[in-house]
Amino acid sequence: SAAASTEAEHIPVETVTLPVAAGRPTGRKFGRVVHDILQHAASPDEVVAMADVWGRRHAASDIERAAAAEASRQALEYVARIMPAGAERHRELPVMVRLEDGTVVDGRIDFAWCSGNLWTVVDYKTDRREKRNVAQVQLYALALEKATKIPARGLVLEL
Repeated sequence: SAAASTEAEHIPVETVTLPVAAGRPTGRKFGRVVHDILQHAASPDEVVAMADVWGRRHAASDIERAAAAEASRQALEYVARIMPAGAERHRELPVMVRLEDGTVVDGRIDFAWCSGNLWTVVDYKTDRREKRNVAQVQLYALALEKATKIPARGLVLEL
């Protein structure tokens, strides 16, 4: 809603686009495999095993599995580089917020960390968009901000 985007518009959002190999698979199935790997892999060295598990579950080709593993590895390595040591971290964090107009927004945050005085809410995307809609990540960040009284920012990570 318009009210929702207004209430969350103070939340800064950065979009980071990681390099992608030409001809890499795209689409819904690929995105689901990547998302499932990122939800379950504890570290970059687990992505290949996770790609096998989730690739089979989604009937992904060998090429899709290998590309999903690579995209996931890059994402995990990027996040590990920028996240402060010892930060409180959450994967697949359920959030709910009631906006001023009474609208309830609920969903799951892909990944978030708190450095003590700032939340960073990560939204993984496997597609590329000229005009990225950042309202969702702003609303999720707003939910954390309201629940914890700690400011939040959004990070859209294009894989």
